[in-house]
Amino acid sequence: MKQRGITNRKLDANVYRLIDRMTHELDIDIPESEYAHAVLTDGRSEYDPNANLIKINQGDVYSGNVLGEEIGHFIRSRVKHPTSKKLGVVQTLKHYLGIEPPTFQIPETEEHTDEFFGYLGRKILKKIATPNDDLKFPKRKETRKQAVEELKKITQGLKDWEKYEKGEYEHPDITPEKIKHGQDQAKAVRRNILTHQRPYDFAEKTDLEQISDYKKLFELQDREVRMRFFRKNPLYELNKPLPKELKEKPKEPERKKPTLEKLVKIAIIPLVIGFLIILNYANTFLPKFTGFSIKNFNQTYSALILLIPLAIIILTFLYFKFRKKK
Repeated sequence: MKQRGITNRKLDANVYRLIDRMTHELDIDIPESEYAHAVLTDGRSEYDPNANLIKINQGDVYSGNVLGEEIGHFIRSRVKHPTSKKLGVVQTLKHYLGIEPPTFQIPETEEHTDEFFGYLGRKILKKIATPNDDLKFPKRKETRKQAVEELKKITQGLKDWEKYEKGEYEHPDITPEKIKHGQDQAKAVRRNILTHQRPYDFAEKTDLEQISDYKKLFELQDREVRMRFFRKNPLYELNKPLPKELKEKPKEPERKKPTLEKLVKIAIIPLVIGFLIILNYANTFLPKFTGFSIKNFNQTYSALILLIPLAIIILTFLYFKFRKKK
């Protein structure tokens, strides 16, 4: 398989050379026998950690961004999950015959953190690349605002496909197969944006000059990487422990049931207003319902009867207040 004069063998040699230079730049020791192999592919460029294989799309062989990113993924995988297995001559020959290298069974990782290291790989390769490498590093154009707009369009597109699926929209050329293909494509683009945009933003703002120990950085657990670098002011001093407030996982706020004290607080104002209204109109409704007028009662006795509910409420409120301070 050839593309602009490059073969699998030449691509593999180029990637080998770039891995060697990047690991030396980062002062990270990975045995040469464990360097990832690289092959051309018609699909998307990616690093397969289980096969320890970097697949490069034919259109990306001179893209420094793509090569740097996949090598960044490789270094992260090898440093975080070191293996003693080596690729011997037989395995190498099998590789060139189209058989994949041995499987290392790398544990599943967190995608956002992986993409952070991928983007760091871009920056590192750009820093050490020479004119002889003949690599291109186009400036990243995607902004957060553009990503949000694109996600809105995708969401609307998925709603439209759903209406076709339900029969609300009709078109002679729209078949169930086209609907399924359109939905899958839209979901794949949405997933790609959500997976890459945020970690790329933080990696882009990360100052490589402030990182003194790349090996320690590439060894960090996923959560600590996000705690340190997915923030406005990154925590570059890797030898210092994380602040206590970052180490502790945030607790979900408990939903508190309304207490009697709160109910009293809520009820006291309406009850006072109700009491005043009742007292004001007592002479109007008491004779109507009871045949008595408030004037027929001893004034002191009448006032005490009417004040009893209000006194109970106030005493209850004061009790809870006192108990809280105790």
